[in-house]
Amino acid sequence: MKRPRHKSSHGNIRYEWDQSYEELTLYVPIDRQTTKKDIRVDYKPRNISIRIYKNEIKTEIKGKLYSTISTLESYWIIEDIVLEVHLVKALEGEVWEYVMKGDDPVTFYGKELDKKKMLLERFQKEHPRFDFSQAEIKGFAPDPRTYLRKY
Repeated sequence: MKRPRHKSSHGNIRYEWDQSYEELTLYVPIDRQTTKKDIRVDYKPRNISIRIYKNEIKTEIKGKLYSTISTLESYWIIEDIVLEVHLVKALEGEVWEYVMKGDDPVTFYGKELDKKKMLLERFQKEHPRFDFSQAEIKGFAPDPRTYLRKY
């Protein structure tokens, strides 16, 4: 079952986002006429700037990220009328509570759902011969980055 994405806004720009064990994806709605030439995305390990130019009007999402990303592996694509910005987490399994400083944090329930999803992704990655597609984690989920690991 696919769960709904988190919703955020930056100024008057609304966007959605979700996260997996390895990355976080932003979904920014754009006009059908928007092309890659109208978009500029700049990544830094702890900051992001997304600019969309249309008829000399600039829309911008800019801010300090919740945590560190891998700038070399992060990328963006246009999918139909949505700009998808894929941010690869520097710390796999880290649960982000928001995308940028100033955003509303994810609800407790939303964070628990993210942790459960990410923990199952980690188990699947570590045990590829097992099928976790029907697995379900009951109760509160442990931290997917550290659970059952020795550091």
